[in-house]
Amino acid sequence: MLSPKINPHKRSKDLPARLSEQLAERIHAERGLANRNYFLYLSSLLRKTQIYRFWRRYLDVFRKFRLISLLFRIYSYLLVLLQLGTAFFIIILGFLILLPLVLLGATTVAFSALVFYRRENQRMRLLLKGQRIVVFFPTLGGELDVGTLWRAHIEELSLKENTTVLIVSPHFWLGKGLTGKSFYFLLRKEAQNVYILRKHYYFSLRRAVLDKNRALLTLIY
Repeated sequence: MLSPKINPHKRSKDLPARLSEQLAERIHAERGLANRNYFLYLSSLLRKTQIYRFWRRYLDVFRKFRLISLLFRIYSYLLVLLQLGTAFFIIILGFLILLPLVLLGATTVAFSALVFYRRENQRMRLLLKGQRIVVFFPTLGGELDVGTLWRAHIEELSLKENTTVLIVSPHFWLGKGLTGKSFYFLLRKEAQNVYILRKHYYFSLRRAVLDKNRALLTLIY
């Protein structure tokens, strides 16, 4: 049986395109995670969707007309306000994407913020005191799988003295990490000196602990 022939020129053309897509994904992730809180991070994800892009094109067409332009300018201001408002933003995102999942996630985040954030921040503040902190931001591309460069780098750093590794999970609900798939709410200990965090908890931990230890902090995207 003859195997299909692969055009080497086509493969060489596809490689730069894939690298460009991966680089763009890294840049977007870095910008999103640099936001002040979790809801602004969700807002950056909304602006990346096709629905938001269609809305922007829709505005651009009607801005050519003065009266309609004025109306849509007001709508655009309202949109900005809604993006900054946490409750309004969750409602809009829920209707545009998947309302039940977003409402469940928002309820979980709000509950954990009231009950668990403060306690976990105090525990992590003591745990990270005087430690060199390395934070990894993997994507959904399997970077934590056995045999990957990221996995090897994390395991190597975890063996160093006075070093703690934090992994910000790319998953919204799944519990997949280095050592298991069990569900966790805010964070889970993966190995000695290695912890995996939910994204919503990362923003709280960053404000309460990480930003105060920037001299010992390393971020790897």
